[in-house]
Amino acid sequence: MAALYRRSVHLTLARYPWLAPAYEAPTQVADLAALHAALEAQDAPVAEAASAELLANFRALLITLIGDTLTARLLAPPPPGSPDADPAKEPPP
Repeated sequence: MAALYRRSVHLTLARYPWLAPAYEAPTQVADLAALHAALEAQDAPVAEAASAELLANFRALLITLIGDTLTARLLAPPPPGSPDADPAKEPPP
């Protein structure tokens, strides 16, 4: 997962070079602090555009690895009423 995230950031750097700290930071699966800081330092429309491109790159890479159908299932929001639909019900890490 970390390699997929890192590659997605690398692809997004072409348009948004200010994301470099997110690429250079040590990556762990749930460590998104550098990405958060880089996005927070930008104006909202720029940060939104970069986030959208990063997610699109992540999705495209995932599709090449596992296919469109499984990617869609993995990235789909949980159905209403399921335990996964309420983040407050998630167990602590």
